[in-house]
Amino acid sequence: MNLKIRQVRENSFGWLVKMLAQKIDIIMESELRSIGLTRGIFATLMMLSEKEGVNQTELGNAIGIPGYATTRTLDTLEEMGLVKRCPDPNSRRAHQIYLTNEGKALVKKLPPLVQRVNSDFLAALEEEEKHQLIETLKKVMFS
Repeated sequence: MNLKIRQVRENSFGWLVKMLAQKIDIIMESELRSIGLTRGIFATLMMLSEKEGVNQTELGNAIGIPGYATTRTLDTLEEMGLVKRCPDPNSRRAHQIYLTNEGKALVKKLPPLVQRVNSDFLAALEEEEKHQLIETLKKVMFS
């Protein structure tokens, strides 16, 4: 491979972020699988923990998955006893989604898992470097 092209790629912000995200996804998927979850289920549970009572469309839009995938995920979560669908008083066709008590109990276990994965991932950095990295990423992401 051309050395110059390789240097461009390895110093590319986009490439580094993409590779980092892939690596984190693999690790998170493994951690979630160990407790019987997928990333889709995880994302759905975390979003519902922030805002219950959303309908399926709002939920899918919030986590970036299409309607059919949202329906399948909610079917699975309902079968697992983690969510319940309630008729939306503002729509005859829509349902509002709520966590069950079992769902709420499981959600409480998820932040420590995320913190552990993040901590392991950033173990090579000093505390100030971790803080600076997070702040820099937030600045890039939200500005």
